[in-house]
Amino acid sequence: MLHLLSNVLYAHRLCQSVYAIQALLTPLAPLVGAESSLGKAVSPGWADNASAEQLEEWRKKGLEIQDELVKVTQEVTAKEYGKLMRKASCICQSINHTHSTTEATRIATRGFYRRISAC
Repeated sequence: MLHLLSNVLYAHRLCQSVYAIQALLTPLAPLVGAESSLGKAVSPGWADNASAEQLEEWRKKGLEIQDELVKVTQEVTAKEYGKLMRKASCICQSINHTHSTTEATRIATRGFYRRISAC
């Protein structure tokens, strides 16, 4: 059940990340497209003299990277999720080992005192 829950949480986090990336790209698409077209960073006032057609062209060019952004987001999210799950697994193993060691010590101690009291 815990594994299923972690998969659901991973999918939810991935959807949130993809949505956030897409929400950021939409208003920034003209800027991304302009920089892509010019091959360099734009200066302040870069869109002041641009026509509506030019802005639309830049917007379309900026939106062309959307699939790549989603792919990178998925890859990074999967890597980070994998790292977190490995850490969680190590922590669970350490807790289980500590618990079993503590339980074994408790049982051994109880047996020791029984033997002593029997003498």
